[in-house]
Amino acid sequence: MDAALSGYLVELSSMCSAFAAAGFDAESTGLRAAVTAACGTIGRNVRVDLPGGNQLFGTATALDEHGRLVVDGTSFAGSRAIAAGDVTHLRHA
Repeated sequence: MDAALSGYLVELSSMCSAFAAAGFDAESTGLRAAVTAACGTIGRNVRVDLPGGNQLFGTATALDEHGRLVVDGTSFAGSRAIAAGDVTHLRHA
């Protein structure tokens, strides 16, 4: 357990240092691409429960330059970047 935690913290520290050295540019460090590749939500049909109580339905398509989840709407026109909300994966109809 200690070795796993130590390895994780070393890697996290390295990524944070590279991110800071690049002027906090997630694109140039490859951080955005790495997080997008690891994100199991991209490409899924989702329901987003927003803090105000509204719900959005659509397909999660990307992470924007600010790290927000981009959802192409089925319950709204166009795309929206979601900064806060509860995301639920939906089954395909």
